[in-house]
Amino acid sequence: MHDLITAAIQDADEEILDEPTSEEALDPESPRIAELGGTPIPDDGAEEVRHDRSPYIQERFALLLSLWCEHVGISRSQYASLLQILLTLEDVRPIRILPSTLSTLKRRFKAQFPILPLRRKKIPVVSAKLPTLSAAERQLVTSTTCWLYFQDPISLFSNMIKSPIFRESMHVGMAHFVDEPSELWESLSWASSNRSTSGVFARYSDGLPVFVSDIVNYRCRGLDCSCAGDDQRHIRRVQAVAKDFSSHAISPGAVTILVQPYIQFQHASDELKALLTRKRKPPFAENELVIHETLIRLQEVDIIQRVSRIWHDYKFGSMFSKRIGEPANKTFVRRVINEAATLVRPICQLSPSRGQLEMRKYGRSGLLRMFENTNCISVPYQLFIDGFGVYRNMYRSIMGIYMIPACLSAADRAKPVNIYPITLGPHGSNFRDVIASLQRLSVLDKGLDINSDSRHESTTVIAFCMAFLGDMPQQQDNSGFRRPTAARSCRNCLIHNYERADLEYDIHKYGRFHFETQNLRSHIQETPVRKRNGELKKYGVSADESPLFTIAPCLNLDTFFPSDPCHSEYSGISKLAHSLLVDAILSPRGREEYAWQLRRFQFPFGWGRLQSPVHHLESYQLQEHARASVTLPLLLRCCLQKSWIATAYWSALSKMFTTTASALETIVQVFVAIAKSNTILVSRKICLSDRPNLLPIIRTARQGLQLLLEIAAIATEAVTSRRGRSQLLSEESPSRDMLPGINLETPSKRAKEFRAIKQRPNVHIGLHYPRLAEEYGVPNNCNVLAGENKHRYLYILSPLS
Repeated sequence: MHDLITAAIQDADEEILDEPTSEEALDPESPRIAELGGTPIPDDGAEEVRHDRSPYIQERFALLLSLWCEHVGISRSQYASLLQILLTLEDVRPIRILPSTLSTLKRRFKAQFPILPLRRKKIPVVSAKLPTLSAAERQLVTSTTCWLYFQDPISLFSNMIKSPIFRESMHVGMAHFVDEPSELWESLSWASSNRSTSGVFARYSDGLPVFVSDIVNYRCRGLDCSCAGDDQRHIRRVQAVAKDFSSHAISPGAVTILVQPYIQFQHASDELKALLTRKRKPPFAENELVIHETLIRLQEVDIIQRVSRIWHDYKFGSMFSKRIGEPANKTFVRRVINEAATLVRPICQLSPSRGQLEMRKYGRSGLLRMFENTNCISVPYQLFIDGFGVYRNMYRSIMGIYMIPACLSAADRAKPVNIYPITLGPHGSNFRDVIASLQRLSVLDKGLDINSDSRHESTTVIAFCMAFLGDMPQQQDNSGFRRPTAARSCRNCLIHNYERADLEYDIHKYGRFHFETQNLRSHIQETPVRKRNGELKKYGVSADESPLFTIAPCLNLDTFFPSDPCHSEYSGISKLAHSLLVDAILSPRGREEYAWQLRRFQFPFGWGRLQSPVHHLESYQLQEHARASVTLPLLLRCCLQKSWIATAYWSALSKMFTTTASALETIVQVFVAIAKSNTILVSRKICLSDRPNLLPIIRTARQGLQLLLEIAAIATEAVTSRRGRSQLLSEESPSRDMLPGINLETPSKRAKEFRAIKQRPNVHIGLHYPRLAEEYGVPNNCNVLAGENKHRYLYILSPLS
């Protein structure tokens, strides 16, 4: 192309003197045509195609520009943009001084703009993660290091708060209590933190801030209470502070404090004292306080004073600690009772508030120093961590770590422009080494003074992680637990893999709580080395604790690693139900009818149509599963017939129901329940009537899926049994007694597969979503779709590739 343009330039420089006009060129009787030769040419019956050649000669610049546009395939919009650029020129001098190479032009262009500073650090490469290398090559890279490039988080946050656009779009100050929370500042994750308030606090009478986790005395409003003459009668612990805009608010925006009651020995009932001593538990000591697991709303004026020097024993009652006894010279807390006062458990099995962990890390004096500057701003964020493939085969993967400001609305957090890449961990690197390189995040975690404007006024920026986001395997690595294939893989409870089908499992009684997990870590460290691997495997924890403590020292192992509802519900439950319908419930004729009805189904405006699930279900993306989960209940409700159902499945289904209508309605109801569960878990707002029923809604959908799976297993066993019996009876030994060792009732392999699906981790994780909704407003505030969408903007290669 370069040679072609060069030749065109030379030709254009020569003056064309003998170029015919358009009339001369098109005249067949022209003398020039006659000069072609004297041999007559016979008429072939065809005619010459008319070519309207331009009557004028194109200028050299236009000719060369046309040639270039034709070669590179410039579009209309691109040409219009180029034309606007060229029209800005008053002379050709800017063109003459352009660099001769494109790389120089691009380099000079990038140098015109200020960019956030990048940092780099050498980290080791793990040879075991490079399986394409030979044994000799692996020995060479044992001590090899590579550069980890990452964006300076201090400069990033400094520039963010200097941006007027960002400051206008972010939420600053206290959390809000509302009836239907949808944003993160309307959730407990914001209200239970001291560092999220930007220095806006409830205050004691002396002006000092009321911190979350403070233990206070307060005067109640009960008419029959004697606390008017006793300032120390009521002891409570602050669990959250927010401005109340709910229907319970005394006045809109009133500062409201949620507290948890502490029961004193002298005010305890006989029933409570008897409950505490059951099963040989220690009695209620006179210097002991017992937490009542309920929440009470207070106003600032109700707080009398702060209570200090109360010791909390997080070793008492632990499965992994041998501590016994009680302190004799100070007030202590070691037990908690549920709201109904029917169950007692140690406080190590109570999830701590965020403010409590902040107080344990920085102390009251440290928190006061954070907010001593009146010009203070809090920027909580979510940190998305996920590995993605550089190539299509997903072999060479890199670790993407992106920061998402939690102070933005849900709609703004989903925009790619508001998702800031922090680093991309190179292929072959260790996750722990990558996280250890980001220690500047821990500087922001405890607050940093910066100059935020031209007047050089100091602003304290407190940027801390509110939650870590990732898919299920990555969240296991983030939290320090084993992957989903482990015997105990749930990071929120101690359920075993063969118990995951139990949707009545008591996740509160057998939960993994923050302090209990730390007790487990201490227990494993004290275990002899030869037995340590067995203990790690038994409890499903990794050899080392989460590396994220280095950048988020106040993280809660119980709440900082939420599950992603989009993957678990759409790619999990919805896909399982759809696959079961196509593969097991419908007959071959039913599949054809279903596919035909789906083709003619009227989808909502703007929805893309679905490929045939009979042939392309495995290639469905998450969005296809989402659309199918809403479409299926409507289609089945209108079109499902008995003739669609496979014979064996209908035989097993009809034994459970008296009529055909009830059997068909059961299938439809299961898909309706799944659609209802999906709608609630992935929506940006949960209506007030559905929030208290969240667990029953989730459980109903999963129990319905388990029912259809069990019917499929029974139908498969029946078919296998009939085939086995007919084959055996057709042989020479018709008597069953003459066939020792052969059991016709043994479940088939296919039936085992159906029953194994009932124990998938996606089925069990639904039990933890109500807690997730309580912590983050709605589970959808923790989805990973925005972070995964950011991957497509980062088509770069690993340093080792």
